[in-house]
Amino acid sequence: MSEKEEKKEEVKAKPTASEAKPAEAPAAKPAAAEPGEAKKVKLSQLSLKEVEEELKKTQEKMGGFHSQYARFLLNRKRVLSQKTK
Repeated sequence: MSEKEEKKEEVKAKPTASEAKPAEAPAAKPAAAEPGEAKKVKLSQLSLKEVEEELKKTQEKMGGFHSQYARFLLNRKRVLSQKTK
């Protein structure tokens, strides 16, 4: 056999990309919002009541309003309270 014939046989023996991988079922997608889990909302879309609730949680967990998250909530509360006046 010549070298060319050997290469041809070698190429035929190699499986293609689609043959190399067995058919796999697609991975199960996690549920976006499970029944017990609250859906996350952007901070800039929170209502005044929701902002106040988040501030209470933040004060209890973080011990104050020094974090960037807490400062943003305070700013959002100020903006919303100005709109209601």
